[in-house]
Amino acid sequence: MAHPMVEEQRAYMRSVVGARDKASLHHLVNTWQVRHFAQAAYPPGHGPTNFTRWMDGEQLPYQVRYDTHFEPWFIIDRRLSPPYDARFRGYGWNKVVNVQHVALSNFSFTVEPAAWLVHRPHKRSRGQELFSWGWSSGADRRKEETRMWRGSLVPLPVLFYNRIAALQERASSDMWSGKYRPATDKHTEHCRAMLPWWGGSSDRHARG
Repeated sequence: MAHPMVEEQRAYMRSVVGARDKASLHHLVNTWQVRHFAQAAYPPGHGPTNFTRWMDGEQLPYQVRYDTHFEPWFIIDRRLSPPYDARFRGYGWNKVVNVQHVALSNFSFTVEPAAWLVHRPHKRSRGQELFSWGWSSGADRRKEETRMWRGSLVPLPVLFYNRIAALQERASSDMWSGKYRPATDKHTEHCRAMLPWWGGSSDRHARG
C-alpha cells in the first residue's frame, strides 16, 4: 500500500500538523503551504502516485504502474519484503533499487486515498551532500576534498556519486537478467533469524 507524501514549507509547520482531512490538506496545497514531495526536484520519484487523482477526491484505493525510479513510501509484509541492499551506504539510489526489486518480485502498488505522510525539512546528511555535489557541478567547488584514485587526486563527491551510480546500474541490470541478490550484512541476518516479529522462531529466540 503506497502513501502519498507532501512536504511542508518551514514557516507553516503548525498548519500542516492541523490538517486532519483531505479538504484541509487541499487548502494547504492551494495556498502553497505544502507541496507534493519532490514535485520539482525529482518528478520520477513519485509521479506514478498521480497526486492530481489523489487530491481531487478519489475515495477508493487505486493501483498504479511501476515506472523507472519510482520510490514511494509503502507498507509491505516485512516477512515478504526484499531486503535493502547493504552495499548502498549514506545516501543515494538505495530506495529506488529496493522499490524496483519489490516491483519485479510480482508486487503491485495500491495508493491509499485517505492517508498521507508529511516530510519536514531537515539538514542534509553528509552522504546527501556528497551525492548532490558529485551529481552536479558543485563538485568543482569542493576540490579541497580529494582522495587518491588510480594514481590521481579525485574530488571526494565525484568518487562517492560514481560509486553509488555504478551500484545502481549494476543492480538494475542484474534484476532484469534475473541475477540480482541484494547484499545483507550479518547483523540484519541475525535479527531476521532471531526476532519472532521479523520471521524468526520464538522458541529459538527464547533458547538464545
